[in-house]
Amino acid sequence: MHSIRMKTKCTCLSSQARKRLQGAELILKGYNNDQIADILNVTPRSVQNWRNKLKEHNNKITCLRRKHGSGQSPLLHEEQKQQLKQIVIEGTRKAGYPTERRTSNDAIIVHQSVLL
Repeated sequence: MHSIRMKTKCTCLSSQARKRLQGAELILKGYNNDQIADILNVTPRSVQNWRNKLKEHNNKITCLRRKHGSGQSPLLHEEQKQQLKQIVIEGTRKAGYPTERRTSNDAIIVHQSVLL
């Protein structure tokens, strides 16, 4: 266990965000990639990516924050989500399926029918 005192202790951040910010602190303190990777239990490549990004942004650690909407776009739009929810609430038999039993295959079929 490492006994390095870091300023980044905000519990409102995800564990990934906290690691990125702690990594930035360690980079700015002069630790090398392997040391930081070991301390934070991440890959040295991740640390190198953080280091590169920091360099591009004049060592402003805020550049390592997650950008809003950086994940995959939703597969269903809002109306389709509501349709799927209604099918689940009303039951699969009412939606035209042979039984009320819900299997993963049934879920895929229902999901695909909502997409059409």
